[in-house]
Amino acid sequence: SLAGAVRARYSLDGNGQPSNSRTVDNVLYNGSMGGISDSCPTLSKLHQVWAPSSFKSYVNGLSTGGNTYHDIGLIWGGRLASPRGMFASLTAPADKQIERHMIFMTDGDTVTSTGNYTPYGLNWWDRRQTDPNVAPTTSLLDANVDARTNALCTAIKNENITLWVVSFGAGVSSETNQRLAACASPGKFMLAANSAQLLSEFKGMASAISSLRLTN
Repeated sequence: SLAGAVRARYSLDGNGQPSNSRTVDNVLYNGSMGGISDSCPTLSKLHQVWAPSSFKSYVNGLSTGGNTYHDIGLIWGGRLASPRGMFASLTAPADKQIERHMIFMTDGDTVTSTGNYTPYGLNWWDRRQTDPNVAPTTSLLDANVDARTNALCTAIKNENITLWVVSFGAGVSSETNQRLAACASPGKFMLAANSAQLLSEFKGMASAISSLRLTN
């Protein structure tokens, strides 16, 4: 794990705040600092042609863990689908008259932690997304993720990508569902309380997408 290589930038003073004394030989992940956690998702796949059995095996092998960062899922989905940016060579050019679809699904509210090892480092120590002079709180980090999520939803739709959003299960609050509904393209927000409803919603999405045809 990369978290095992992360070291504290500063030691703590008597108030639990970083002091100016650098602590070069204290490895955070050894438990001495407490509260540090990391969770790596399954490696994502680039655009490719799938055999049904291979796709099923890949989906069934996806692992979950850690907390809930809606912005990270959206930013990578947007990067993969966008006709511009780092994966532009793998997608059709922007001037092609094609339909681009992205499906974002979550089963919970935003959940962060000051001790999570994230794509932007350890929130409490690195403070790359917050005021470096103030120890971040989980409520501040949650608000940041929600704000980034809103901005990413807008950016994805501005790329002419149809954004389907699925809220799954009973663990999603009404406040989050309102935000997810605003995130989705018009008419593309789905609520699924259980697996049967989820399957029905995905069948409906597949039918809607596959029925699209191009004409000259």
